[in-house]
Amino acid sequence: MVDVTKSMVLSGKCAYRKIEVTEVKGGFRIDVSVKKMNPEEEIGFQVLSSDKDNDTGAIFDVTSEHDFSVSFFVRKNDFEKCYYFAYTIPKDYSDGRVFYSIDNIRDFIKK
Repeated sequence: MVDVTKSMVLSGKCAYRKIEVTEVKGGFRIDVSVKKMNPEEEIGFQVLSSDKDNDTGAIFDVTSEHDFSVSFFVRKNDFEKCYYFAYTIPKDYSDGRVFYSIDNIRDFIKK
């Protein structure tokens, strides 16, 4: 797992092209663009949430053979309870996935 910081995104050294968080009424709009790190891979993006019992479940999970962008809303109460990951999938679907976890989602809030 790679912990992704804002400087890594800005430098292009990870699977994210862009992460932008905008505070809106009741929560946050999150805009994410991901890119393949290797032409032989697929790319994915996943948001997981944990409940009060620390059970984790996927809010959504998208994979593609192409780079893509996604926008979604997260309620204020859930914003920091979620885990945000881009990940790569080798073409042979082996267990060689690399996960790019957003280290501190608050760093990406537009001021």
